[in-house]
Amino acid sequence: MTSLSGLSNLSSVGGFLSISGAASLADLSGLSGVTSVGGLLLMNNATLESVAGLSSLAAVADASGGGNVTIQYNAELTSLELPSLTSIAGTLMILGNSELEDLDGLSNLTTVGASLIIQGNSVLTSMDGLSSLTNVGLDLTVRANPMLCMSSIIAFEAACQIGGYPDTSLGNNTGC
Repeated sequence: MTSLSGLSNLSSVGGFLSISGAASLADLSGLSGVTSVGGLLLMNNATLESVAGLSSLAAVADASGGGNVTIQYNAELTSLELPSLTSIAGTLMILGNSELEDLDGLSNLTTVGASLIIQGNSVLTSMDGLSSLTNVGLDLTVRANPMLCMSSIIAFEAACQIGGYPDTSLGNNTGC
C-alpha cells in the first residue's frame, strides 16, 4: 500500500483504526477528514515519515476501539503532527520510533484517560510538546529514551496531574 487517498471521504471511525506493516506508505494524507476514532494503531510502517494526514483528529474516544493510541516501530517517523488532538480516552503509547525527534505535534493534547508510555525513542530530546497535557489518569512511564533529558521529564511531572505511578528513572539522559 502506498496511498490512503481512497479514504478521503472518511470522517470518523467508531472502532479501531489500524495501519500496520504498510512498508511503502510514507504519509497518511488520505485521512485528512478524520476527526475521531475509537482507537488508533500506527505500527511497523517502515517508510511512514509523517502523520500530518491525521491533522484533523480531535479525539480518541473509548468506543469499541478502546480509546488507545499506539504509535510504535515506525522507523522513519520524525514528528507527530496531530495539532487538533485534545483528548485520548485510554492509553497513549509512543514506542520504538527511532527517528522521532520531538512531541511538538501534540501541543494541544490536554487529557490522557489511562497511561502515558514513552519508551525506546532513541533521538527524542524533549517532552515540551506535551506542555498542555494536564492530566494522565493512570501511570506515567518514560524509559529508555537516551537523548531525553531528565530535566524535561521532571518538569512534565511537576506540571501534570498523574493518577498512578511515575516510572521515569531508567535509560533517559541524566547528564543534561
